[in-house]
Amino acid sequence: MKTLLPGDAVLQTEEAWALRINARWRKSIESYFETGDLLIDAKNTLPHGEFESMIATRLLFHPSTARRLMIIARDQRLRAHVHDLPSSWGTIYELTKLSDDEFSSAIAQQVIRPDMLRGEAELIRPLTHKSSDGPREREGTPAALEAATHRIRRTYIGPLACGESPASLLPSETHMPSGGLAIAHNRVEPGNSLDFFPTPPWATRALFEHVFVHLGRKGHCQYQRAWEPACGKGHMAEPLTEYFREVHATDIADYGYGIYGVDFLDEHPEMGFDWIITNPPFNTSADFVLKALDRAGTGVAMFVRLAWLESADRYERIFRDHPPTCVAIFAERVPLHKGRWESEGSTMTAYIWLVWLKGAAPRAPFWIPPGCRERLTKADDVKRFGMSVEGEAA
Repeated sequence: MKTLLPGDAVLQTEEAWALRINARWRKSIESYFETGDLLIDAKNTLPHGEFESMIATRLLFHPSTARRLMIIARDQRLRAHVHDLPSSWGTIYELTKLSDDEFSSAIAQQVIRPDMLRGEAELIRPLTHKSSDGPREREGTPAALEAATHRIRRTYIGPLACGESPASLLPSETHMPSGGLAIAHNRVEPGNSLDFFPTPPWATRALFEHVFVHLGRKGHCQYQRAWEPACGKGHMAEPLTEYFREVHATDIADYGYGIYGVDFLDEHPEMGFDWIITNPPFNTSADFVLKALDRAGTGVAMFVRLAWLESADRYERIFRDHPPTCVAIFAERVPLHKGRWESEGSTMTAYIWLVWLKGAAPRAPFWIPPGCRERLTKADDVKRFGMSVEGEAA
């Protein structure tokens, strides 16, 4: 940790600390420790109350992120194994919760590694607790790590890889005339639900590879900034980074990706965004659209059910005065599952992209051609975004 010298007094104001910390945050994904060290130095230097004021009003990230970066910076085990750490600060933070035995065993068995996912870290920690399946193995033992490995394999590779019976894994099914299977649910969420239904990454890529091309916007986004305000675990935000110069990812809940604790409907960022693109929470979807239309500079894109077009309330609030530039209908079904993405999932629900391009007149409906799931799914998508928790189809 840097030792402050008397001559550094001019740099010890709240504004100066904020400038330095923000510069370090921008530098690279590997600077979490340096950012955490700066935060610790600032906390030890600033007069009482000014540190909390600074992290609440002057930094590029949420105060809770600042506190977690400080915890990361204080964990000497992480510094000793920096080359083994994953790139996500949220995943690294989860590792700070491990006991020394858990951490050492996870390092030895390469459970902790650069391509580690946050869910894997979360699966190590519960080994000291009991579950509905009975007591777990004692933490840090080979048996405990073997149990963790099995749970990780089941979550990220699939139940069949762990020898489970296919029949025991199937939810309620509907047999279609073609002989295929589909799952039908009404996506009606409780009023306090966080409504986490991850969008398949290929469905986001279809927006750019087909809809934006249709609108004459191919390649434009590489110079623009986008905001994904309901980012969840990054299933949509990560594909957006493939097309935009910069993507700002936030969510009201902590899913281990982006900046959490940000309520889009109450947020008033100083920075501007060209596009706001998201799969909005079901219960506040109309409010999300209206807020996005007000905040976006170039346009808005919302991933919603086809039936979302039917509401009289949404007609009065949105469509009458703000008709979308393009209603883009998927010719193939886009399966969504509560709490997870399943690369081979199925559904009876139809989904669409609604796009508002500012200054452009409404156009005729556009059909996104079939075959997008096969063509636009990347080889590492399952590894990056695969199943995380049990859930239902939507």
